[in-house]
Amino acid sequence: MPLLHTVKSHRIFSQARYSGIFYSTKFFVLQALKFDNPKLDDRSVSYIGLTVSKKIGNAVKRNRVKRRLRVASKQILASNGVEMVAYIFIAKSAIVCAPWSDLIEQTIDAVSFVNRKIMRPAPTAS
Repeated sequence: MPLLHTVKSHRIFSQARYSGIFYSTKFFVLQALKFDNPKLDDRSVSYIGLTVSKKIGNAVKRNRVKRRLRVASKQILASNGVEMVAYIFIAKSAIVCAPWSDLIEQTIDAVSFVNRKIMRPAPTAS
């Protein structure tokens, strides 16, 4: 069970966008990026990042969406997260009125899909 730290660096958001793994659901897009940096001291850490744009609504709606997405993602990643991976959640407008059970279900599906892709061994050159 990895520790969860918050992604605060624009560089990590950009790397996940351009070279990460994507999974799109009705409520959010999940981007994941595996770190292969041997310089990091703590290898039992996962990172979580949230992006909620103004397209979602006013500040009250955006903050509610961030709270719900943060709790759902931490709840799922606490048991299903992979070490040395940054998980970036980008909210879609449908998340504003999403039932909690559907949000949890889609979070589980997205995280398990991304984890399967990340843990897949690299193809060998023949």
